[in-house]
Amino acid sequence: MLTLRSITESIDIDYFKFNLNFHKYIEDKLKQDKFKTTKEFKKNLKRRIQLLSCINGTCPDLLKFFINDDYTNYQEDFTNEDLVDLVNKFSDDEPIKLSVNLIVYNEERCIERCLSSLLTFADEILVLDTGSTDNTTKIIEEKFPQVKLFRDKWRKDFAYSRNILIDKSTNDWILSIDADETPIDEFHLIKDVISLFNNFKADKDHPLVFSPTIDSLGQKINTTKRIFNKTHEMKFDGKIHEEIVSKNEKEINYIMLSLTLSHDGYHPDVFKEKNKAERNTEILEKMIKLEPNKIRWYYFLGREKNILGHDIDECIKILKSGLKLKHTQNSIENFYYNILTLLAKISVSHKKYDLLKEVIELMEYEIPNSLDAFYFKLILENDSVMSDKFLQINNMVKSIGDISNKVNTIDETYSHILHTLGLIYLSFRDYTRAFYYFNQIQSQKNIDAIKEILLPLKNEIDEFMKK
Repeated sequence: MLTLRSITESIDIDYFKFNLNFHKYIEDKLKQDKFKTTKEFKKNLKRRIQLLSCINGTCPDLLKFFINDDYTNYQEDFTNEDLVDLVNKFSDDEPIKLSVNLIVYNEERCIERCLSSLLTFADEILVLDTGSTDNTTKIIEEKFPQVKLFRDKWRKDFAYSRNILIDKSTNDWILSIDADETPIDEFHLIKDVISLFNNFKADKDHPLVFSPTIDSLGQKINTTKRIFNKTHEMKFDGKIHEEIVSKNEKEINYIMLSLTLSHDGYHPDVFKEKNKAERNTEILEKMIKLEPNKIRWYYFLGREKNILGHDIDECIKILKSGLKLKHTQNSIENFYYNILTLLAKISVSHKKYDLLKEVIELMEYEIPNSLDAFYFKLILENDSVMSDKFLQINNMVKSIGDISNKVNTIDETYSHILHTLGLIYLSFRDYTRAFYYFNQIQSQKNIDAIKEILLPLKNEIDEFMKK
């Protein structure tokens, strides 16, 4: 029989250490075997499973650490004592201290909410005010004396301001957030999750960053890199929609987390009040002139102009210009796919089905197993078929004109016609026309038939609304 020592000598222990399935296997096996362990051990194992469950994605280079099944080759060789020993070895993570950085401007609406939520886990909070004219700084000074408040003029450069705070932070690990974001649910676990990786072996060649989930009015994004170690020579890049990058131009490894920041800054009322879209558009147009080969600027500019309601063909042109940069230096693959997704959404909302077909083909070429491509194909098939049928039905209805003076031998009340037209428009989700026809039905037989169709829908709708 192989020993624990021989196994862990032949395989890097990190391949076990961060494997959620392996930890669940340990928990199940010890429980199944009724193996006696201490309360502290059970607590540590349960805690580790909880922390590893916060990881919901990673870059390809790190994937092997989280989903590998190498341990299955040694299941029969592991004794229960070995498994306990491994968990004890895994649980020696050193705690970390975390600095939280914010740049603010006229944030009296949300600054108190944000800072209050940070106090539960932040070891240090640093705020850079860029010229607020409201009560933002007054709220900070009066209600949050522990916050380190700095002031600097707005230079139309988000990266510049964020980099000031990096230099002023006294802790190695930094979380960069905005005032209109609020940590929710289990975000207080963030330091414990980071501690798992404080000495992560794979981090030596490539800096490691974390991407929490950003919930922006129900749209969840987990690709925004927010948490990093300043000792790894990290800085922000970009005057707007800034990204954390390595000063030494090293490729960054990232881990995506389910831990969530709620973001309400793009609520229509807030967005309009702060003129964010106009501000963003101005800076983005400058960035395209400064860095014409960076695909990210074309994505963000197309997105902002679409939000502002600019000519849709102009938005499409900008986004297509970005697609041409896929193979240029400094292009970022994620943004290429983001452009495709945005173009697909625009195509659907503006019924540009030829463009949608083109985008779907590119999606399938880039990612053969893309569920996004499948989703948009479903919409394309449904919308194109339904729109053609809808047009045909409308033309038929117009052509028949007034039904009261037509030859009719089936039902003198025309209920059969009204019944059928109502059902057709119901299938098109044109409820106004559907009930226009339903309400004219006089035949009790047809009324009862309609009720049989509508009553289950009411029940299903009621059940759905309860969720």
